[in-house]
Amino acid sequence: MAGTALAQVQLPEITITESAKSTITNQKVFTSFNTAFKGATSVRWFESNNRYLVNFMMDDIRNHILYTKKGQIIYHVLYGFEKNLPSDLLSQVKSKYKAYAVNRAINIKQGGANVWMVNLENDKGYVVLRMADGDMNEVRTLRKTMPDEVRASL
Repeated sequence: MAGTALAQVQLPEITITESAKSTITNQKVFTSFNTAFKGATSVRWFESNNRYLVNFMMDDIRNHILYTKKGQIIYHVLYGFEKNLPSDLLSQVKSKYKAYAVNRAINIKQGGANVWMVNLENDKGYVVLRMADGDMNEVRTLRKTMPDEVRASL
């Protein structure tokens, strides 16, 4: 089940063959990025096979964007937390998983798809959710276990 759910959000693989650049030589990509993400900090550029990967911070959220050589976004990934999850999605999560806390909320945008991967935790375990198009699906659940020697000392 996990493989099926994750397969729907496959990101193109990029092999970074050059060191991070402080400046970018492709003006279309540079202009596209600077127009869309004014105020970005900790910007790092990577180039491979006429694609440009940009890692940066924006509003205390880590971002990764892959551009074509023409400055079009291939995908955009935001690595956020509970506060970054849209309120309607947070309400949906909280109504079903009352006993869990949201650890991470990762947003993946690619080709018109807008998917959220949400990591939950409570004292008994973890749940990974995939949220897209109004649907919420469990991708994986993990139980926390304790070694016998630790359990015996409690």
